[in-house]
Amino acid sequence: MGGTVTIRRLAFETGILTLIGDLGAEEIAPEVRRDMEGLDRHERLRVLVAHLAMHCDEDLMGVCVARRTPLAAFGALAHAIISAPTIRSALHLSIRHISLFQPDRRNAARLSSGKSHVFLDYLAPAILPESEVFMTDLFLASNVQTLRYLTGPNLAGVCLELDRDVSNRDAYEAEIGVPVRFGAGRNRLVIPKVLAMKPLGSAFIPQSAAHLRLSENSLSEAARQDSFVNRVLQALQNPQLPGRNARVIADMLGVSQRTLRRRLEAAGTSFGQILRQSNHELAVLYLREFSIGDVARLLGYYDASTFRRAFKEWAGMTPSEYISSV
Repeated sequence: MGGTVTIRRLAFETGILTLIGDLGAEEIAPEVRRDMEGLDRHERLRVLVAHLAMHCDEDLMGVCVARRTPLAAFGALAHAIISAPTIRSALHLSIRHISLFQPDRRNAARLSSGKSHVFLDYLAPAILPESEVFMTDLFLASNVQTLRYLTGPNLAGVCLELDRDVSNRDAYEAEIGVPVRFGAGRNRLVIPKVLAMKPLGSAFIPQSAAHLRLSENSLSEAARQDSFVNRVLQALQNPQLPGRNARVIADMLGVSQRTLRRRLEAAGTSFGQILRQSNHELAVLYLREFSIGDVARLLGYYDASTFRRAFKEWAGMTPSEYISSV
């Protein structure tokens, strides 16, 4: 689950626009983006769902969007998910940051354990005027996607309990990828405890602790401030970012490079300044975990010498001096 979880743009925008294209309605994408300009993350989602509902079966919209939303789209939350020591920990993060998914998070979801299973219940689904079931399907299916990303395609023993029935059960199960009990009277993801508690590979990777700290810091900041500047900074901290330049970030945020520059100028900053800030923050974190050469490579510098000069300009000391001081 998630959102770039930055703030004014939910990660699921990527999946919705991809699905609109898959349905042969690519021509409406520019119109959708114009309608969303200046709206907050929840209003933007409503605009997208309204457009999507004209082209897709309501029972399948949520699960189809979840399948088309890559984990990388979740920004800082992707750091935390990738670094989770167990499936249960990853699901806990999903609940902890549910406010990025729906406006009212109070008791919206609950994680509990039985004798042999772990349960993720969606207790208070957000209801959109455009679709009463979209958010329920999106939340449950996105968490199934998280399980699939962390453990592989074989989700033996995992099942879904859905409070309603659907018009095409086979299509729904095929899209979500796990068995579904329809008309169960509750919305619940059921995971065998042996799978939920098994240590994941990230638990043994030295970088995982650093990535998790970075994610938690970034998400805390995102929860406090809702600005375009933070959206850009959050995007730059995406662990699977294909490039650290304005074109990549503009595409990720669903705006043109011109709009990116204009909105940053209105906030009194520039992409270059934010990139330097992001590099500084990441460098300070990574230097506690990695060698100077590794940090230079992770941040995309040509070599360690170039990184050393940049770091001294930010911090007033060399990386080696900083390491000795902490």
